[in-house]
Amino acid sequence: MLNSELQFWYEECWHRTKTAKACRDVWEIHFSRQDQDALGGDFEVALKLHKTAPRMWMAAKSLQHEHVAVVQLALEMELVPQKRAEKLLKAMNADSSNLDIERPIWDRQRGILTYRGKCVREVRIFSKPSNVQTILDAFETANWVEFIEAPPNFDSDTVRETLRSLKEKLSLITFEQRSSGTMIGWREV
Repeated sequence: MLNSELQFWYEECWHRTKTAKACRDVWEIHFSRQDQDALGGDFEVALKLHKTAPRMWMAAKSLQHEHVAVVQLALEMELVPQKRAEKLLKAMNADSSNLDIERPIWDRQRGILTYRGKCVREVRIFSKPSNVQTILDAFETANWVEFIEAPPNFDSDTVRETLRSLKEKLSLITFEQRSSGTMIGWREV
């Protein structure tokens, strides 16, 4: 059962993803060629068969439940923030781990952190990893979950100083310390 706020957001997502424009946008902008091929390769045929963008998304992404497709599609179309999408799926007892969420990418070899296709931070690479490298490596290994445990050799002062350094010249995302320094989180700004 959704509370009134989440019900409002779900209905908003549903109404905004079922329009004819949403169907066309999903086909032209959000579907890969592989997704289009999975639906027969023809927009008119796919629309006639599936009727709405969420149902086309559901078929192309092999999803079992339409409400998951609605939330994923709303997120893909930037109609709902990531955290709200996760709350919606959790409240609907749906698995949010398959939610195709935009996550940062840490290219350790080049020292480049990207988000939404943009470089958000460049990091100088050392043969012995710096504390910043260690944190970015940990997030990459954990597939950019919302929070990770601080590395075992980091005390709260080390976490604070490392995050201060990491946030220099950082854009689009930020990092934060939680639980007296034992947890490190990231989020979009």
